Amino acid sequence: MNTSQRNRLSSRWLNSYERYRYRRLIHSVRLGGAVLFATASARLFHLQHGEWIGMTVFVVLGMLQFQGAIYSKAVERMLGTVIGLGAGLGVLWLNQHYFHDNLLFYLTVGTASALAGWAAVGKTVTSPCWRD
Repeated sequence: MNTSQRNRLSSRWLNSYERYRYRRLIHSVRLGGAVLFATASARLFHLQHGEWIGMTVFVVLGMLQFQGAIYSKAVERMLGTVIGLGAGLGVLWLNQHYFHDNLLFYLTVGTASALAGWAAVGKTVTSPCWRD
């Protein structure tokens, strides 16, 4: 490959329109390579339950096509995990000190779950039946 061919290839790769035209191919190759690398690494190092590594890579990268989306989704998941941990520990503490597995405990768990579901949907759902 001579210099002019390399320059032409690199200019096509650096052109965002060209990359957008092949976004499916680029994303599928990147995802397949990442899952393959993760799975092979787990096998190479004989990790116990290493299949989860490949599945995690697939879940995190699967629907996200660019790095910015991956970063923001990772931050959202970490924040959600911390909030869920705090809420779960809080409910368990309340059960141990006040509720003692009575009906109020189950109502609290149900209400907290309903609030989490409400917050997860957010304001992105704008169906006509929700507008009153």
